[in-house]
Amino acid sequence: MTWLRGGPTPGWQRWLVAGAIGWLWSVPAGLALMLLALALKSALPAQAGLVMVFGAAGLFAPVYSWTGLLPALGLAFVLDRRGWFGWLPAAGTGLVCGWIAAEVIGGTSAWLTGGFGVISLLALRAALRIR
Repeated sequence: MTWLRGGPTPGWQRWLVAGAIGWLWSVPAGLALMLLALALKSALPAQAGLVMVFGAAGLFAPVYSWTGLLPALGLAFVLDRRGWFGWLPAAGTGLVCGWIAAEVIGGTSAWLTGGFGVISLLALRAALRIR
C-alpha cells in the first residue's frame, strides 16, 4: 500500500462496519470533550465553554454528517474497487464531500465540515484495513 493506492479490496461486511465507524466516531470524541469541559468549568470557565461547544458539535455531528458521508462512501467504494483508495485519496474525498455537505446544510464553515470529512474518511479507511 502507498499513499495513493489501496490494498486488497474488503468485502461488503467490512464496508458496513467501516461506514458506521466513519459516521459515528465523533460521538465518543464529543462526549469526552464535554466531560473535559465539565472538569475545566470551575478553573477556566471561558475555555470550558469553548470545549463544550466542540463537544456538543461532535456529539450531534452524525445527525448532519450523513449529507457528506453518503456521497463520500459511494466515491470511496468506487476508488477502492479500482485500487485507488490510499490515504491521500481518502483525505481528498472527505474534504470535497465535506465542502459539498456545507453547501447542502448551509450556515456552517466549509473548512470545518471539510476537516470533519477528512477525519471521517481517514477513520473509514483505517477501519477497512484492520486485520
